[in-house]
Amino acid sequence: MLNNAFLILSDGILGEVAFEIAKDMGCYGEVALLDARYGSPDNDEQFNKKVIGSLSDYEEFAGRFSAAVAAFEDPHARLEWTEKLEEAGYRILPVVSPKAFVGNTAQVEGGCIIEPMAFVGERVAVGPCCLIKAGAIIDHGSAIGYGCNLENKCYVQSGALVDNESTVSAGSVIESYENYLKARAYN
Repeated sequence: MLNNAFLILSDGILGEVAFEIAKDMGCYGEVALLDARYGSPDNDEQFNKKVIGSLSDYEEFAGRFSAAVAAFEDPHARLEWTEKLEEAGYRILPVVSPKAFVGNTAQVEGGCIIEPMAFVGERVAVGPCCLIKAGAIIDHGSAIGYGCNLENKCYVQSGALVDNESTVSAGSVIESYENYLKARAYN
């Protein structure tokens, strides 16, 4: 049975970021967090209000939450946990900040997290389980493989391709595939 409840799994601050984005989206009746730090005496009161259990509890909550996302900085952990969540029956949905720009013709796959102030242009394809941080720009007509991390203020030029499980460092530029071919022709 489908419901309007959304579960986030994490092992760090990205889970709290995804939690706040999911709340800001305004489309879920309930948003909760399972976190590796659950039960630690170092947790503050705000953290404890969001977290309802540890990562190992994900199967137990499959009836209460119909959809989920794995919010891990490590792309391999994101992909592994996404697979576990799918096997447990969760729908894997993207978490997209209402403060990000996502073009009407952009395709963002499930498991992606798009932070505020990110730009995802028209005709962009973003594969599953990508993390697009604040200030990242993915210009029109680009393709991002699965499990990628696009760090703060990076720029993916129009028509560029980012390989699966790649990290685009903060402030770096990925040139368009066309520019790459032109540069090779001159060498």
